Amino acid sequence: MLVLLFGCGGTEEAETTGEDEGATEDELTATLSSIQSKIFSESCALSGCHSSGSSSGGLNLSEGNSFGSLVGQSSTSVEGGTRVLAGNSGDSVLVKRIEGTVTPQMPLNRSALSEEKIDTIKNWINNGAENN
Repeated sequence: MLVLLFGCGGTEEAETTGEDEGATEDELTATLSSIQSKIFSESCALSGCHSSGSSSGGLNLSEGNSFGSLVGQSSTSVEGGTRVLAGNSGDSVLVKRIEGTVTPQMPLNRSALSEEKIDTIKNWINNGAENN
């Protein structure tokens, strides 16, 4: 998990909501499909980072793989940690990495994710981290 978002960057601003209802295709919402397209695919599933060809730390955040690599999976870098603990963003290593409470902060060597993006990921996790 140390390498969760190592080479991942991007600080594109987007609206965050806890629901998809009424959201347009361009809005960031607290669903895996939105997080995948607006955060993981743009900032994390890159060559040398967490793509299918270079899944640093065994973490593949490419489309179709991120759910299985994250939810309920043990962290490879934080002993006793879980990458994404459904319903509990505070104990999820993913959140600790992107917030910088566990080092190194992700994305590594790039601008931190915006608060809106972090809040959206936290909302998705707190809402059960569904494969939606």
